[in-house]
Amino acid sequence: MASKYSNPDLKTTFTSWLSRDGQKQLSILLTGKTGVGASRLVNALVGKRVTIEGQQNLPYCTAAVNEYRTVVNDIEILVWDSPGLQNGNEQLYLEDVREKVHELDLMIYCIKMDDKRFHEDDKGAIRTLTREFGKNLWKSAVIALTFANKIDDPDGGDEREYFSRDLKFWQDEIDKFLACDSLLELDSTIRDGIPLVPVGIAKTLCLPTIENWFTNFWLICYQRMKISSRVALLRINKNRCKLPDSSRLDVICNSAEMTSTLACESTEHNEIPDEIPFNQEQHKQFWSLTWEAFKLYCINILGRPDLVGGAAGVGVLLMFLGIKLK
Repeated sequence: MASKYSNPDLKTTFTSWLSRDGQKQLSILLTGKTGVGASRLVNALVGKRVTIEGQQNLPYCTAAVNEYRTVVNDIEILVWDSPGLQNGNEQLYLEDVREKVHELDLMIYCIKMDDKRFHEDDKGAIRTLTREFGKNLWKSAVIALTFANKIDDPDGGDEREYFSRDLKFWQDEIDKFLACDSLLELDSTIRDGIPLVPVGIAKTLCLPTIENWFTNFWLICYQRMKISSRVALLRINKNRCKLPDSSRLDVICNSAEMTSTLACESTEHNEIPDEIPFNQEQHKQFWSLTWEAFKLYCINILGRPDLVGGAAGVGVLLMFLGIKLK
């Protein structure tokens, strides 16, 4: 006898989850010294100008946590931009952060990759964040190395080799600090999971060791954020997610009617990429992460483990969506 819940029900539930169910809000803490390009990075992540780029140069912003809100595809985006912590205003910053910032889905900590040393103010900021939010903050954190497109061998040598050496320098410096600093006391399972991600500018998506730094950064943020929050980032960006066969996620999931009015905000300088193109390997990773989040939703929110258990799996879902993984 056929099950009460057939496999087509899996597709219907997934489409509903992607279009209107699940988490309705996305909270991001953005931090780093002034001039590191943090605001531009989070605007690219969500596909809309949420924060004001260059706002850290305004004198009233140096000690405060600047709060920005917007709505994309029915998801409320909250961004807390906090340059004050690295600018010598720790006490004022902490008072502000206690008042404004509560539960977080993702933290992006920005450091300029073209700096030649790991500065003490960044180390102090990392200690303060850990003390204020707890060690688990780093389970949903990404360290972005901004201005990676400026890394260039002054002697004209091999670009890939020079870039790799610079990246290793930062990995070694940050790993050593996180492992040895007595005030942090981060265990290896947390330390080893924190990704260090080179990012550039939208006009130059290719880096010496990365085909498309933006897709790489977006996918790492998607992986690192709270699993239950992935649907929010996915819904915000479903009209930008481009599969290897050039199809878009919103069209596959029968929500193409939203695309024309909710396309990302491009600027005259192309500061916000208009698509997130996955290669074959990224495509597989994307669906694995998406299935993990959808499965959690079915079990914990809907109380429907039958939808995602037994023979059901990401392969069954992709079959009903007409998607093939190579």
